[in-house]
Amino acid sequence: MIQTAGGASVIPLNRFLRHCCPCIFIKPADGMKGKDSFLVEWVDQERCRVSGHIMRFTEFSRLVTLPLLVEEAVRQHPDVAALHPESLNTLRLVTMRGLDGRSRYVAGMQRTGTGEMFLDNLSQGGLAVGIEPTGVLRKWGYTEDPRKKGVSAHPDTGIVFEGRRIPFWKECVDLVCRAHEGFPCTHSVGWDVAVTSAGPVLIEANCSYGMLEIQLIDHGLREVFETMLRPAALAVMEGNAANKWSFN
Repeated sequence: MIQTAGGASVIPLNRFLRHCCPCIFIKPADGMKGKDSFLVEWVDQERCRVSGHIMRFTEFSRLVTLPLLVEEAVRQHPDVAALHPESLNTLRLVTMRGLDGRSRYVAGMQRTGTGEMFLDNLSQGGLAVGIEPTGVLRKWGYTEDPRKKGVSAHPDTGIVFEGRRIPFWKECVDLVCRAHEGFPCTHSVGWDVAVTSAGPVLIEANCSYGMLEIQLIDHGLREVFETMLRPAALAVMEGNAANKWSFN
C-alpha cells in the first residue's frame, strides 16, 4: 500500500502502478548494498513483475517489510544501457571538500550489473570500471573481490570498456560538486548518478562509499589523501578549518 505522509488516503499498489507510475524501485529505508531491493512493474490488475518474475500483488506484499523507500524507475541513456540492459548502470562519483570550502570531484567508477541482475552493486555481483578525468572508461573492470583479475570487456554484452565515453560527463561532475555544497559538514560523499538521455540524475548520496573498491579501480588515491584529506583533517583537529565537518 502507498500511503500519504498524513495518512489521508491509501492507494492500492496495483492502481498506483497502473495510473501513476508503471515501474518503481523499492528498497528498505535502512537497507545497504542493494539487499532486499525490488524492481516492480505493472502487468495487469492482479499481477506485477517483480525483478523479472511475475507474481500476484498479494504474494509481493508478503515479501516486503516497512518502512520502504519507493522511487520512480529511471530510464537510462542508450549508450549506458548498452553495457548491461537489465540493470541501471550508475556512476559512483566521489567528491571531497578542500581547505577553501569548495567541493571537488576526485575519483569515480562506472558500475554495471551482470547476468540477470537489475542492480549494479558490486556486493551483488556487479562490475566496476575506472574513469579517466576526461570521462572515458579505463581498460579493466573489477568485481568486489580484489583477488580476481580484471576483465577488459563486459562478460555478457562483450562491450570493450577502454575508451568508451560517458554521456554528459561534464554535467555529471558539475552536478555532484553542486550537490555537495548542500552538505557543508560532510567532507567527502560518494554519489550515485544515473545518466539519462536528458542528462544526469542523482540517485543517492553515500557517506560510506566503498573506498577499497575506489582505490583498487583508481590504482590508489595517495595524491588525493596527501593534498586534500590529510590537510583538511589536520585543519579540523587544530580548529583552523574554514568549514567544520563530521568524522562520521
